[in-house]
Amino acid sequence: MKINENQQTVETHIGKLDFELAVPTKETAAKLYDEMDFQRAVQCYLWGLTIVGVEQSTQGLVHDTGAKSGDLAIYDD
Repeated sequence: MKINENQQTVETHIGKLDFELAVPTKETAAKLYDEMDFQRAVQCYLWGLTIVGVEQSTQGLVHDTGAKSGDLAIYDD
């Protein structure tokens, strides 16, 4: 999104962002930092899904079959 020198407000999905002389106001900067924090939290959640799934499968295998670390499990049927 390009900000025109004359433009003082930009409407976005996170709300209205205000600028003074093309510099974000304190409220706008705080809103942008909050959005960045939210986006980073979502990324961490998505990145963590895979390892959580692997650990859940491992714990299920140990619980259901008594397999130990280093055992080779073969799924049949």
